[in-house]
Amino acid sequence: MLKVSRVENKYFVNQEDLYFLKELLKNIMIIDPNSVNFEPYKISSLYFDSEYDDDLAEKLDGVRYREKYRVRIYNDNEQFGKFEIKRKIENTISKSSLVLNKKQINLSYNNDISFLLDNDDTAYAYARMKYKNYSPKTIITYDRLAFTLPFDNIRLTLDLNMRTHDFTDKTGLRKASGRGIRIAPKGFDILEVKYTGQLPNFISDCLSKFNLSKTAISKYSAGRLHSSIDLFGDNPHYAS
Repeated sequence: MLKVSRVENKYFVNQEDLYFLKELLKNIMIIDPNSVNFEPYKISSLYFDSEYDDDLAEKLDGVRYREKYRVRIYNDNEQFGKFEIKRKIENTISKSSLVLNKKQINLSYNNDISFLLDNDDTAYAYARMKYKNYSPKTIITYDRLAFTLPFDNIRLTLDLNMRTHDFTDKTGLRKASGRGIRIAPKGFDILEVKYTGQLPNFISDCLSKFNLSKTAISKYSAGRLHSSIDLFGDNPHYAS
């Protein structure tokens, strides 16, 4: 199991600022090794929810403690992936990740999550998902450009071209990643700022130069609601 806990803040960044923000972060931070040649890498996530969409409802109701479950692959490679348990308390995120092989990833498409029983940390999730009748609900894909620093779990990511895919034909993550409906507001992408402790002043000063709109957007809920995220106060065009 891989575990991390940190503060996570999200912002909408407009297309005009995006180029300059990327160039500035490149000069003050370390480019994630997955962003080869300063190019984004693709993330594809299959999200599960209960029979009555409890996770979606808790997000929309602003429940302070909540968790969600997903299977994730990178750059369309189904040979390797992760099952992730993501818990949120206020704006602090803890994430536990179980590495999956191709067979386990394919099993998840058919809602076979028995591989969770192989690990004590995920056996709890298996029991909860079975009790509440969880199943795959949607696929979210986007292109990520990431920057890091070697202390305090500092990681800034630019998540570009975020899109949603219905999970009705069980095509899997790799096949779904080439299609989809864009769900970020037109003209905007998402910046995520993650850290433990306190964000260094030089990064805060850097970000203050840009017109960023803080948001509580959830990629999962935005995907389920498609273009209706503005109904829940997450449209940057109307942000103060």
